[in-house]
Amino acid sequence: RLRAEHVEDECFAGEVTEILLAIGHGDTVENAEAVGFMLRGFFESMRRHIAFEREHVLPAIGIIDQGAI
Repeated sequence: RLRAEHVEDECFAGEVTEILLAIGHGDTVENAEAVGFMLRGFFESMRRHIAFEREHVLPAIGIIDQGAI
């Protein structure tokens, strides 16, 4: 499951990168709502990923997370 989530996150990050680069190069945003939806989905997946690392990975390698949000 974790590997599949990483692949999904990577694909999502690629899509976000593509649209943000286009906007940065002056392209017109044709559907701001869709871009907002895409960004919200990306941020949610990143929060999930970070939470997993804080809960499972850091303790497994002996690091106590003191910066939990």
